[in-house]
This record gives sequence, C-alpha cells and structure tokens, in this order.
Amino acid sequence: MVNQQVSGSLLGTVEALTLVDMIHIRAMIDILATALVIVYSHLQDGAKELLPIHHHRSFSITWISYVVVNMIIIVTEKLWSKLQF
Repeated sequence: MVNQQVSGSLLGTVEALTLVDMIHIRAMIDILATALVIVYSHLQDGAKELLPIHHHRSFSITWISYVVVNMIIIVTEKLWSKLQF
C-alpha cells in the first residue's frame, strides 16, 4: 500500500506518454497484430506449408512499417517538444 500523501513523490506523476512509452506501446501492438495474422493464416491454410517468399515478404513489411512508424513518432515528439518551449 502507498500513502496517498506521498504517492506523487514515490510513484511519479503521469501527465502524458513519454517517447519510450509510445515506442513500447507500438511494439506491443505490432506483436499482437503479427500474432493475429499468424493465427489467421494458419486457420485459412491449415497444415499447408507457406512459400518462403511469403514469409520473407511478410517479415519485410513488418520490420519496415515498425521502423517507419517509430521514426514518425520520434520526429513528431521532437517537433512537439520544440513548439512547447
């Protein structure tokens, strides 16, 4: 249990998401989306083996979108922090 009078100093205050928080949330969403796509593809294709080119294309799309979105988050955060000062 935490005393409510000192909870702010012990736990910190959360006014907004930090850059690290946004990147972690994005990573968790990507992991969830990838898991859903894997389950869906296995349900649709059954036990058939997917072509290696399909795996390579899916992997490329996943990591490229992850890098691009994180770059957008970082640039947006940098611009936003400059506007506030």
